[in-house]
Amino acid sequence: MAYLASAILLLALWGGWLLHKDRLRNSRLFLLLCVWAVVTPFLMNTAGWLLTESGRQPWIVQGLQKTAVSNSPSVSATEIWISLAVFVLSYIVLAWADLSLMLRYSRRGMAEADAEAAETAAPALTY
Repeated sequence: MAYLASAILLLALWGGWLLHKDRLRNSRLFLLLCVWAVVTPFLMNTAGWLLTESGRQPWIVQGLQKTAVSNSPSVSATEIWISLAVFVLSYIVLAWADLSLMLRYSRRGMAEADAEAAETAAPALTY
């Protein structure tokens, strides 16, 4: 997980250097690595989850203790349902914001985005 994060940081720094040298669009190796870098958040997420769960409940993960006896008596079912509802609503709001922004910017078209990018004085690292 940490190694992949460091690799992505190095890839971003390389991309910033290529952008500074105005060679970003012509670097085939960098663009190929960026395509494959898309899967790294999923790999890092899975590795982090495995590390967290193995460290948090090693007796349960390794089958030494049953989950029925590992629950906390101080947390009620109502509190669990409330926290689940808050998480679900938060993700619904974030999904709505993501979808609306994606649709908004995809409908604008690339010509308007390129015209706006040309008007700005400093180069942007994000498009």
